[in-house]
Amino acid sequence: MNDKLLTSSILPVINKKTLWLEENEPVSVAVRILSLGQDFIPVCRDKKIIGQITLSDLNKLTVLPQPKTVLDLYSPTISITQDAEIWQLLKIINGENSKDKLVNFIPVVRDKESKEYVGIIYRSELRDWLNNQEGSNE
Repeated sequence: MNDKLLTSSILPVINKKTLWLEENEPVSVAVRILSLGQDFIPVCRDKKIIGQITLSDLNKLTVLPQPKTVLDLYSPTISITQDAEIWQLLKIINGENSKDKLVNFIPVVRDKESKEYVGIIYRSELRDWLNNQEGSNE
């Protein structure tokens, strides 16, 4: 992968057509969305990301008292700012992050201060974009 591609902006790979939930939504809404095949839902407070809900978070539904709102169900998330470059994104999704885990999706925020939710980058869409970019540079 060439240096020009690594220093490219992440903007072209941000998926802005995504669902997100406000923290006060009932848990049933998150369960319904996840049951339709979406494996990640950003959780926001006034359009600012505070966490995420994934399939593994549904395990919390087996404990008492059961979570009633998305706020009771969500878990912390890793995010990236929209001004980041591809090399920074690659490091984060490949495990150089606060969870020390590979991630298949990462929320994008406007900036660190506001944490305003912008969209999601999916690993699969990033891979496709990188393959297309490398193919067009040959």
